Amino acid sequence: MSSTTSIPAVIDALVNLFREAPGLGADGVQVIDGQPAEAMDPDLIVVGYSPVRPTTEITQTRQNLAATRDQETYDLVCLASAERGDPDMRAVRTRVADLVDAMNTALMADRRLGGACLHAQMSVAVWEQAQTESGPAVTAEVLVSITAMTSR
Repeated sequence: MSSTTSIPAVIDALVNLFREAPGLGADGVQVIDGQPAEAMDPDLIVVGYSPVRPTTEITQTRQNLAATRDQETYDLVCLASAERGDPDMRAVRTRVADLVDAMNTALMADRRLGGACLHAQMSVAVWEQAQTESGPAVTAEVLVSITAMTSR
């Protein structure tokens, strides 16, 4: 089977991984594939979406003269978010840190995402805190750095 990019398989694998992970979907945290389309739970993981930047930008490099395989690298944007109705920013900040840690623990257990890529690792790119009309909200923009092979 040929594939010009690993992105669809990687997104599917991350959504499934986070939905089944302890501390995340397995414990009731809502895990969304792409841009949320409706009101969300107070604790939320979003895979493959950012309101301020492209979901990913890919770099592909030819791996052989026959051009049958390319190596691709990219950072896939994910979000970890929490909101609370009380004024305690610290509690919300701690909750988001726990969500990010659970994402990283799940990813470290399967760096190849079930074969969807060669290697995946996570870093926090942006951390935002705000007081909203409904109370404190914290969002961490997480980048999952992917190295994968495509085939043609």
